[in-house]
Amino acid sequence: MFIESRLDCFNERLSGIEKKLDEISQRFREYNTFSKKWLTTKEVCQVMKCSPRFLQNQRDTGKIGFSRMSRKILYSLEDVEKAINDNKVNNAE
Repeated sequence: MFIESRLDCFNERLSGIEKKLDEISQRFREYNTFSKKWLTTKEVCQVMKCSPRFLQNQRDTGKIGFSRMSRKILYSLEDVEKAINDNKVNNAE
């Protein structure tokens, strides 16, 4: 009887831990989804293999879209892909 009672208590606590882990996992997936949609200047420079100055020039001339939050500049993944595809060169030309 005592052991069964302790096992029930243990199972209840284990269920609570599983719920918390599911909540944390869901929040992480939501954060990860958001963070993958936006890139920093450093990340865009790595992807495009360019300097921060070149990227600033692309912003200044409107060739790549961006968002500014205070001093932080973020680029949407779609805008980076569009900028790369817009400048794609066809070797057959």
